[in-house]
Amino acid sequence: MNQLQAYVEAHGPHLTVDGRQLTFCGLSSDADLAVATFTTSRASYTAVMCPLATLHQRPGAEVWAVVGGRRTIAKFALHAGELVPLR
Repeated sequence: MNQLQAYVEAHGPHLTVDGRQLTFCGLSSDADLAVATFTTSRASYTAVMCPLATLHQRPGAEVWAVVGGRRTIAKFALHAGELVPLR
């Protein structure tokens, strides 16, 4: 189980990242690669876990990028049960 699954189990499927309401729909993973699906009121987006990304202040954080089309919709990290928005 990765940190995203643990966060969703503890806090429910609704995440707020930089004012965006995202609803977790599902996850597919293999080894250290993971892809999740999120929806908003208007569209469905794919999120990709970034296993090589690190946060110096939070070692062991799991970094995710939510993408739609050619742009990044949101970036966030999960660490110790806490959601940390990234810019």
